[in-house]
Amino acid sequence: MKRIIFVCTKNSCRSQMAEGFARAMGGDQVIVASAGLDPTHVHPMAIQVMAEVGIDISQHTSKSIQAFNPQDFDIVISLCDCGVFLPTEWLLLEGFQDWQIDDPDGQPIEVFRRVRDEIKDKVAQLISATKLDQFIAVRAPYHGEKDSFSLAFNAKLQDFSTRVSYIAGFVSSGKLPAKDAFQTIHSLWESFEKCSP
Repeated sequence: MKRIIFVCTKNSCRSQMAEGFARAMGGDQVIVASAGLDPTHVHPMAIQVMAEVGIDISQHTSKSIQAFNPQDFDIVISLCDCGVFLPTEWLLLEGFQDWQIDDPDGQPIEVFRRVRDEIKDKVAQLISATKLDQFIAVRAPYHGEKDSFSLAFNAKLQDFSTRVSYIAGFVSSGKLPAKDAFQTIHSLWESFEKCSP
């Protein structure tokens, strides 16, 4: 059973819809939660458009990421640019992904429907992707001890490079101070060294 948490800024629209879809699609194969960096309330339009596809999120509540422990999850999905502002221990999860989906808050209901459908497609891919294993850990095929070591190491190095590029993009856009980025990258490197095969 895999444990997934969806995160966006307010835990009001996108992450709530993602939680609803993951519960519906994953059934007893997943444990699902959602949270926000600055939680507010569940948006009425998010409730409405989810009801249109038969999923009731009217009993969901908006929760802070501080209420959760990263060690309790295998996968953390950021649905907006807020991913880089998560505490470092969340970014270190091997299952970290950033989907960067548009925020429908303040937009007409047609935008909510478009965002809902985009989230639905992404959650469906997440749930069906080799029982989520490709989001959890690098599992290199066995081609002899030396080859298996090299494949696993290269995969982890590629993952580290991808995360550094992700953080660098926020520095370039002015969304993240270089000092904070350096500290996060340093923590990622320490984690990479510890788990290198």
